[in-house]
Amino acid sequence: DIDVAYPAMARDALAALQDFDADDPVVLVRLLTLQALAGNEESLARLKDLLADEAQMADAEVMILVNASLAMVADRSGDQATAADFYGRVRSVSPKHDRALTFFENLFRGQKDAKRLYGILTHRLSGGHGRDRAAVALEMARLASGPMKSPARAIELYRSIEQSDPG
Repeated sequence: DIDVAYPAMARDALAALQDFDADDPVVLVRLLTLQALAGNEESLARLKDLLADEAQMADAEVMILVNASLAMVADRSGDQATAADFYGRVRSVSPKHDRALTFFENLFRGQKDAKRLYGILTHRLSGGHGRDRAAVALEMARLASGPMKSPARAIELYRSIEQSDPG
C-alpha cells in the first residue's frame, strides 16, 4: 500500500531494488503497477502480458500481485466489471486479500446487495480483532436483522459483540 500512498518514494525504492536484483518478478510487477496507475499504457500492456506467462503465474505471490494490480488500474479507470474479474481471481487464491475484500465490500454496499456484502463481511469478521471485529459484526447483525430477514443470526451476532467487547 505504500506504493499507492507514496508513489514517487516507492518508485525510487523499487528502482534501487531492481538494480540490485533485476530478475525479481515482484519488484518488476510493483514498478509496472506504479507506471500503469500513472497512465503508462506500455506498462499496463506488460502487466497484461505477464498473465500469459505460465511460469510467472505459477508463483502464487506473483499471480496475486499481477491480478490485484490490473484490478487497481481497472477500478481507477472506472471499469468495475474488469476490476471485479481481476479481484475475483485474487480471491480464488487468497480469499482474505484486504484490497480485494475492500473492493467487493464497497461494490456490494453500493449495489445494496446485502447477501453478497454479508459474505464479504464474514471474511472480515474471521480476520478481525477488537473494535474492528465488533464493527464488522455490528454491520453483519444489521444486515441480518434488516434486508436478510434473519433475526436469529442477528441476535447471535449481537451476542458475540457483547461477549467480545463488553465495554
